[in-house]
Amino acid sequence: MKKLFLLTALFVAAAFPSCSKHDGVETPDWPEPQPLAIAFAEGNELFFGVGETKTVHYTITGGSANNVVKVEMQNPDDAYTVETTPISATEGTIAITAKTPSIDNRVLVSVSDGNRSITTEIDITVALKAFFDGKTIVVETPGTLAELLADYDRTAIIELTVIGNLNDEDIATLKSLPNLAILDMEHVNLEKLPVKAFQKKKSLTSVKLPRTLTSIGNFAFFGCSGLTSITIPDSVTEIGDVAFYECTGLTGVYITDIAKWCAIKFRSAFANATPLFYAHNLYLNGELVTELVISRQRGVDRGVCILRLQRLDKHHDSQQRNVDRRLRILRLQWPDKHHDSRQRNVDRGLRILRLQRPDKHHDS
Repeated sequence: MKKLFLLTALFVAAAFPSCSKHDGVETPDWPEPQPLAIAFAEGNELFFGVGETKTVHYTITGGSANNVVKVEMQNPDDAYTVETTPISATEGTIAITAKTPSIDNRVLVSVSDGNRSITTEIDITVALKAFFDGKTIVVETPGTLAELLADYDRTAIIELTVIGNLNDEDIATLKSLPNLAILDMEHVNLEKLPVKAFQKKKSLTSVKLPRTLTSIGNFAFFGCSGLTSITIPDSVTEIGDVAFYECTGLTGVYITDIAKWCAIKFRSAFANATPLFYAHNLYLNGELVTELVISRQRGVDRGVCILRLQRLDKHHDSQQRNVDRRLRILRLQWPDKHHDSRQRNVDRGLRILRLQRPDKHHDS
């Protein structure tokens, strides 16, 4: 009988939690819930080569059947792609592809079970490994582009995407490629395009400049009469003297931020040294700019003044007939019928812009 009582007591103790007395009332001591967590079999730090894909296996603990996993890049760009594939409520995979070099980026992985949520990170480092496949070349060490191309027929290189780290010597190597027409340097680490970088490089038809670029040197594209399109990143703050002089074939300038474009300092004293003197089409994030409303009223935030304009009134000082020297970016045909006939050929591609007349009471 005593054994039966003892077994019964042990069963009850195992089946029910112990109780605690609070203010004379006994309450059960329920076990603490397991913390929500996610772990990665491959760890929280990954190293990639350009174009490499890696699969990360994750396991969730402390969650429920309602677990939801969300994956995104900390700094969204086109350098990486991520794809999540759940296997069950507690397991799955994350496929990460490093398309181009990118710095200071992480994969953010969020988990929610309906009541709780957590976020953890996977650090990513892309290691540049020098290679050339005929159209794309990765340069790990500045100054080594010529060496990487040493065993290739340079005359066969017509279209080239460059990734990695370049210096002035590498730019000279690019200029020396006799038939180079299409050049993509968006994912190049380069702050300053040197003086005469591509001067009289008439084979060039399309150029995308590095996203890290801050200045375009004097004479950089001087005499590039075959150039039809140029992509200028919003990191550029200065364009040198006659950098685009005699680029007579230009038809399109591609930008991503109109306010930053308007803030660029042009060193040239000649209006036709700016790319839009020749290229009558301005593209903002891939869309052709066909209509803008501009105010020239004094006091308007310069970042809001979309285009820098020639004076609109017919009584302006004759010295102002060219583009405002402080603000030279675009030259626009006058909107009224009384404009000087000598200006009729100025930027015909942009003549459909609507111009807001300055308030007649504003400070002249």
